[in-house]
Amino acid sequence: MNRRIEYILAALCFGAVITAGFVGYHKNEALKNAGTYIAAVTVFCFFLYKLVTGWLFINLTINTEAYRTKGREGEDDHLAVKVILSKGAIDSLWLEDIEIRIRNVSEINGCKPAITEQYIKPYNFEKFELINSKTATDKYWSGSSEGLYVSSTGEETVFSAYGRISAGYAYSTEIIVVGHRPFYSLTRKKEKKIQWRASLVVLPI
Repeated sequence: MNRRIEYILAALCFGAVITAGFVGYHKNEALKNAGTYIAAVTVFCFFLYKLVTGWLFINLTINTEAYRTKGREGEDDHLAVKVILSKGAIDSLWLEDIEIRIRNVSEINGCKPAITEQYIKPYNFEKFELINSKTATDKYWSGSSEGLYVSSTGEETVFSAYGRISAGYAYSTEIIVVGHRPFYSLTRKKEKKIQWRASLVVLPI
């Protein structure tokens, strides 16, 4: 609904500006002033609506879950991390990257361990172009990179990652999500990136 209102206001702004441009050549000063006034008021109402409804703010909720199980005798534990992204009702988001950092945060006899950390990526985050071949069995998985994921308003998606961690220690699981906000499907090369972060401590079992 909000997006429909935005499109209507954008169309009205465009029409008002075009109309003001045409009447600007008219000899009647009153008509020229009226056209300029209407265009200015319409554009002002559009940007006022955008600001009131949260323009420049993207509401994204990150929920994370971790599952830890013991490995074989003498081996590291298994760690599975689930990242749930829930897009709010304001604007869309173009996802660029998700990275997960795992760090040992245990203290033994009051001493912190040497910092050991690893970085893991969620599975199936990379997006590929469709291979247009009837004989290709992996046509959705091995094409060239297609670019960014678009997370629309009200959409929820889940990504998972896997790693191995030392048994008997507590670990922090830190998630960073990187993306940016397109302006009506347009993006710039130097678009400032937006970051969302979340963390979860995984206790030993």
